[in-house]
Amino acid sequence: MVISLLARLDCELAIHLIYEAPIQQLIGPCYVANAGQPQLFHEPVLIHPVGAFDPQVRSRFDRSGIRYVNNLHGGTGFGKLWTETYCTKDRKEVERRLEADGHAFEWKPNGTLRICMHAPATLRHPATQEEVWTNQAEQWHSSSLESTLLEDLLSILGEEELPHNAFLGDGSPLSKSDLENIRTAMAAEERVFKWQAGDVLLCDNLLVMHGRQPYSGDRKILVSMG
Repeated sequence: MVISLLARLDCELAIHLIYEAPIQQLIGPCYVANAGQPQLFHEPVLIHPVGAFDPQVRSRFDRSGIRYVNNLHGGTGFGKLWTETYCTKDRKEVERRLEADGHAFEWKPNGTLRICMHAPATLRHPATQEEVWTNQAEQWHSSSLESTLLEDLLSILGEEELPHNAFLGDGSPLSKSDLENIRTAMAAEERVFKWQAGDVLLCDNLLVMHGRQPYSGDRKILVSMG
């Protein structure tokens, strides 16, 4: 049931693990197979998107970067479990990994792990020297949630306790108009193609944002990063 629900949702365009260090630059190969059923899902890609955004939005984001906040519950709550996210029940191991990545964190009395991650909004590509838009602010921000779901969550949780959220790097709130500008620009630059069984895709994780549209039927995707 959960897999069926996820299949009907968009996986929005993103650079993978942009808040982790070091950033994995290459993704692939991806082998696609569907046991003979028609491929009904697509892979949108967004190439070189920086120029599509309002220069003032880019300036605001560039000045402070983005703060990503992740609340991982300890067994009871909304969103992800920290034990599943880090594949361990050892708090010390989780703390060691968070400290190595330079992330701020705290354990809440109810067992929730709150993580604050800071990352730049744009980066200079090491080979091409192009400025690339690499943040996921519009996805992490609470406004990315469906409105009734967000209302329901806020009736139970405070905004600080939402499973994930995003802010400017100094902690100030993100402007809804800025987020809409980003979403509009990304939609305009999106390119879509249809997978065929056996396709292999190799993409640069810094130059190409990637996601998928809703699909039906079985699928198998093998991904490696390096």
